[in-house]
Amino acid sequence: MVVQKQLMKRLPKELWRRILTFGFAVEIGNVRKTSKFGYSITMDLLSGRFAIGIDKKVVTVDAESGKILCIFTAHRDKILHCGFSYSGERIITSSCDKKCRIWDAEGYLHLSLGHYGTVFAGTYSNDDKQIVTTSYDTYIRFWDICKGQLMTTLAGHTSAVTCCCFSHDGTMLLTGSYDQTAIIWDLTERKNDKFSYKRVLKGHTYWINSVNFAADDSLIVTGSSDHTAKTWDVHSGNVRNTFVGHSEWIWTSSFSSDAKRIVTSSIDRSARIWDAHSANLIHILQHEAEVSSSSFTSDDLRIITGASDNRIIIWDSYAATILYSITFRQAPNNSFIFCSFTPTLPPLGDSCDNEEPPSLE
Repeated sequence: MVVQKQLMKRLPKELWRRILTFGFAVEIGNVRKTSKFGYSITMDLLSGRFAIGIDKKVVTVDAESGKILCIFTAHRDKILHCGFSYSGERIITSSCDKKCRIWDAEGYLHLSLGHYGTVFAGTYSNDDKQIVTTSYDTYIRFWDICKGQLMTTLAGHTSAVTCCCFSHDGTMLLTGSYDQTAIIWDLTERKNDKFSYKRVLKGHTYWINSVNFAADDSLIVTGSSDHTAKTWDVHSGNVRNTFVGHSEWIWTSSFSSDAKRIVTSSIDRSARIWDAHSANLIHILQHEAEVSSSSFTSDDLRIITGASDNRIIIWDSYAATILYSITFRQAPNNSFIFCSFTPTLPPLGDSCDNEEPPSLE
């Protein structure tokens, strides 16, 4: 297995040259109701592969050699997000066609999971046995991957549910919505086939675009179109800190693995690194265009950002210096680039595979 440092060094020379010449740039009407273009890019460090969602297709690429491994049509409408399972064996995609789909690395369809509206995201549980999907239809759905069944549908938000994530211990689900709230769901208790609220987090004044737990699950960070990010105490539901400094919408917000820092990305052409406990600004990572994504690598040494000038930058997270800069030269101008690294957390239990899995339309 190629270690993370070796993979990072190879990115510009061996991977991105091939992606840049691939030229598979097609219009994506993304979740922010713009007419701009976009990509969803994620990397699985266990297998050393990239998955790239472009329009209706998924492209997988070997990060060591830069070789395109597979290209397949995943949806009938634009892909909004793609990612890997924790084991790296499955690719998950969500789309404007109201579906979330599960694929193997060769593009074989395992499951198709339906909603009544655009599916913003699909997220694996930590043991890879369940998936949660969030949608414009305001519903949150739990799916049993082993059985290929819908487990339950949660209703609590009053507008589109844009984002979700599991706690690291698997006992909570966190969702964010256009209704300006985030909800913590208690997954340890189930009444009438439904999970109950643990907390409803109120304090933002516009859409919530991202939600994330700290590594110890004691804190939550939310990013909002009200130009602020907030941290919250999981147990009390109270706001711990408000991070003020961006002059435009915040797209993403996430903790470093030690929960000492937070990185946010914004339309104001910057990503910002904050002290998670004092809310003081540490560094500004300046782009020349709207920054649509940002995240720490698992060792906290680097931050990856993607911007609407078709540029991805990998930064030294402590010095705030640029390590690599990658531009999608054949992509249209004003593209949104969504990029992230998958966690290296291994599955907690045995994997489950269906030889002939059902399609849940």
